Amino acid sequence: MLVVEPVRNTDVDPVAKLALATLQERYAPEWLAEHANVQQGMFLVARDVPTNQVVGFALAEANDAEGHLLALAVDRQRRGQGIGRALLADVREQMRRQGAMRLRLDVRWDDPAARHFYAKHGFAPAGIRENVYSDGGDALEMAKPL
Repeated sequence: MLVVEPVRNTDVDPVAKLALATLQERYAPEWLAEHANVQQGMFLVARDVPTNQVVGFALAEANDAEGHLLALAVDRQRRGQGIGRALLADVREQMRRQGAMRLRLDVRWDDPAARHFYAKHGFAPAGIRENVYSDGGDALEMAKPL
């Protein structure tokens, strides 16, 4: 059984380890901990209830009528089980409740699987941003009306 819920302070280390294992971009645990306490954003985890293990997370923030998905990751061993879809659905719903009319995100240009995931969930290309990532990688900006 899986539950999507707000991050707990004790989740920051497991989330940091998950981010390190699954994402090309490196997020400092301090940055993640700071976002765990931000009022205008949201930081959700997908938790495997029987084991209490964090198997995914989503981090987003809202600015007026627009939400921005900053990061979404799922444990590689648990991909294809609907965890990313569940996290994304909760982010969209919470952003909608906060008054956002659109959700945008940046996805690595060199990650076709991630681009396909977001396209499958209704996100459309909105532009390319060059040298966004710490390794100089480019991002495809994608957006979806809420």
